[in-house]
Amino acid sequence: MADALFDLYFAGKILAGENVDVVRQRVGKIFRADERTLQLLFSGTPVRIKSGVDQEAAIRYRVVLRDAGALLEIKPHRQADITTTPAKAAAAGENLTLLPPNTGSLIDCAVPVAPYPLPDFSNITLDPPGVIIDESVPPASLRIKTTAFTLAPPNTGSLQEWQARKAAEPLPDISHMQLATEDPVEAAISDSDN
Repeated sequence: MADALFDLYFAGKILAGENVDVVRQRVGKIFRADERTLQLLFSGTPVRIKSGVDQEAAIRYRVVLRDAGALLEIKPHRQADITTTPAKAAAAGENLTLLPPNTGSLIDCAVPVAPYPLPDFSNITLDPPGVIIDESVPPASLRIKTTAFTLAPPNTGSLQEWQARKAAEPLPDISHMQLATEDPVEAAISDSDN
């Protein structure tokens, strides 16, 4: 992949938050371009500014233009299409292709984030190790008398004395109930057969 060649295109795109006139002036200085060339570069149509460069050169161009506030498109070099302009290729319905791995930077797509101002820490100091931070008075310990308690030997005693006693409930009257002598399902089947 180190032997891969690339074509560089510029379509007048600039980074978010940049002033188009300032970027135009910076790009003009980079290319030593006159007003006519700048109009062509910022027309919105991709213009090939360099053809058949290696990866390192493509990255250098991208960084220089990004520092100027402009976005550069890097595409794989096609020897057969050297005479075809990007506008003609787009009009012909040519599909766009992905760049080879490790050939670009997503810094151009990053959303600018304003740094958050840090609070003033100048009046904060650290205590040496071992210093108690909580200086409140600890609560007084409770004095519970345990002299009346004794410890029983292991595997002795019962907890039945602590069991809650419930009064026995009276049994319901079941004198009107009878036990079936045959299965009710079988009886229903035999009745339907007759």
